Amino acid sequence: MRRWLASVAGIVALALLAGCGEREDTPPGVRGDVGPDKGLLARLTGTMRIDGPRVLQPLSSQAAARFEVDTPVEVEVEESDTATAFDRLCTGRIDVAGARRGMTEAEETVCRERGIEVQRLKIANHAVAVATSEALGISCLTTDQLRQLWRPGSTVTRYSELGAGLPPAEVQLYGPETANDSFALFTALINGRAGEIRREWSSVVNRGAMTGRLRTGRRALGFYNLAQLTPVTDIRLLAVDGGKGCIEPTEATVQRGSYPLQEDLFYYVSKQGLRNLRLRAFMESVVNSYDALAAAAPSIVPASEEEIEEAERRLSQAETP
Repeated sequence: MRRWLASVAGIVALALLAGCGEREDTPPGVRGDVGPDKGLLARLTGTMRIDGPRVLQPLSSQAAARFEVDTPVEVEVEESDTATAFDRLCTGRIDVAGARRGMTEAEETVCRERGIEVQRLKIANHAVAVATSEALGISCLTTDQLRQLWRPGSTVTRYSELGAGLPPAEVQLYGPETANDSFALFTALINGRAGEIRREWSSVVNRGAMTGRLRTGRRALGFYNLAQLTPVTDIRLLAVDGGKGCIEPTEATVQRGSYPLQEDLFYYVSKQGLRNLRLRAFMESVVNSYDALAAAAPSIVPASEEEIEEAERRLSQAETP
């Protein structure tokens, strides 16, 4: 369990010293008619909104549920693509934008023109595993071989066509549905553009369907969210060579950034918004409870200890309410 950051702890202490009752200088987002004996968190009021990609929804939902237990604040979690979440943050319609990429310079400019300066916090990782049946006999593929296999117009029909030492079995290919963030990530990294893929493959609706295909299909190869496949023991997760040798798909290699099929996940907030105690307390709750939240979010690879400490540092340096 991480320690509650000094900024909120200090504000709690000031609130206790200040006494109770409604005050003109009550921090934004705090109800002034509740006595300090119930603590500052119990005085928070209002509604918060989080928006962002599907892969971050489990983490955001867990964080929202925990915060709603600790405070009277209602937290609404919605789903959209990263660009839409950024637009909603910069127009003041949401408090937290989840993101599968960093803001572009043009997007940051739009925010500044609207009087909003953003704060980025690395909050998790998203990675894709390439998996096969145990019987297929493949242990590692290069990103170039994956591109040959999955690119639009690919004519590869047998794994042996990808290189010496690979089995002559006919290819049998699976992946997540096209609306899935892991589909977008894999196709962008391998084929250069999200959504670009060969015609001859089959989509699966969930992890159970994917693992079922891999267990029963001796020729099966598929890609899927790494965090969701990691607990499965009777399939093979392939190492991937992006030019620096075969890298196994593990939490450690993802956190080090050496595994080729991964991306960073972020929370963006406005620095002005952090002056509101409601948002600040929520974000600090996320980093303080991060280990438990990440463990309950099956779609992500957790951020490293150092990255969460950096998020703590950035929040502690933000202007207090």
